[in-house]
Amino acid sequence: FMVANHISYLDALVLPLALQMPKFMSMASVRNYPLFGTLGEDLDFVWVNRGSKGSRSEAVQAIDAHVQAWKPGERPLVIFPEGTTSNGTSLLDFKQGAFMSGAPVRPVLLKHTGSWDPAVTDYLMTEDGARVLYSDGEWAMNFWANLLHSCTVLVCEHYIPSAEEKADASLYAKNVRQ
Repeated sequence: FMVANHISYLDALVLPLALQMPKFMSMASVRNYPLFGTLGEDLDFVWVNRGSKGSRSEAVQAIDAHVQAWKPGERPLVIFPEGTTSNGTSLLDFKQGAFMSGAPVRPVLLKHTGSWDPAVTDYLMTEDGARVLYSDGEWAMNFWANLLHSCTVLVCEHYIPSAEEKADASLYAKNVRQ
C-alpha cells in the first residue's frame, strides 16, 4: 500500500490521477461532502468513522485485509498516516496504525507549487505577510479563481521494514516519515 501526506481537499482529486486510481482510506464524514463523497464511493474508499469507539481497530483490520488480499496489478490502498491535513510546510507525526501490518509501503509526497496554496484552508496570507482567517466558502472561491493548480507528486521507492520495524509500528512509522 501507499502512504502520503495530506495537505488539501484537492489531494482526493490529484492523487487518483497521478497514482492510477488507487483506493483511499478516508474519514467517514467525507461521504457527505459534495463531489468528494461521490468520488469516494466511486473509487471504493475504505471509510473510517472517527466517532466510533472501535474505529481504530476497524481501520487496522481494513488495512490488514487489504494487505492480505492485494495482488500485483490491483489497485493499492492509499493511507494518510498523519491522520489529518497539514499546511504542507512539513510532515506531521505519522500514526502507527498504518504501519501495524508490517507490510512494505510506498511513500508518496505531494506539494502544491502554484501561486495559490490550497493546503491553507483556514487563513489567507496577504501581500504584507499577515494572516487573515477565511472560511471553506472563501477557500472554494479561491479554488475557482485559480483554475490552474500545479503540484508535484513524488512517488518514492518501496520502503521494506526491518524485523525490528515490523515488531514496532511506531518505529516503522517514524522511520518512513524521515
